[in-house]
Amino acid sequence: MSKKSKVFIITGFCATGKSTFSNRLADELAIPCFNKDTLKETLADGFEPEGEVVQKNGSRVTFMLLCHLLEKFLKVGQSCILEGNFTATEMQIFQKMLGNYQTETQTFIFKGDFDILFQRYNERAASRHWVHKSAGDTVEVFKKVQTSVGIGEVGIGKIVDVETSSFEAVDFECLVNIARDFL
Repeated sequence: MSKKSKVFIITGFCATGKSTFSNRLADELAIPCFNKDTLKETLADGFEPEGEVVQKNGSRVTFMLLCHLLEKFLKVGQSCILEGNFTATEMQIFQKMLGNYQTETQTFIFKGDFDILFQRYNERAASRHWVHKSAGDTVEVFKKVQTSVGIGEVGIGKIVDVETSSFEAVDFECLVNIARDFL
């Protein structure tokens, strides 16, 4: 009988600290982390700079790559972390894959006040990779872009909600310990 994987999914709204937390978690638990944005940026760098096709299809192709990597890890019983602002449909695809391998999963769902998240998003916008499309130029559009596709609505397995309107109020060490106990 093969070893069972345990998978952590870090998902939620833009500018909530998902990537920072997932990378810290990977370091603390010594397991690989696949960040959707990092993979998307890497793929984009292999194509024509600022190519419209890459920008339009980057998220879909990156999600397909994440599914491929996840399945390889599940087949060999290796644990991993998946991080991204996954839509409800993407989470349902993950759920089916994880169910096929009877994989224990813990989902951290990062949320926050949209006014604060929109401000954070705009503060980092100029330094982001060219492949990322804008998530809106008003807080209303920013919110709609994320909620209309069900980001942050679907969790798999054990669910931990993380409110990040104030990073100072988040006990990241406690979150790491929750993950460590799950692993």
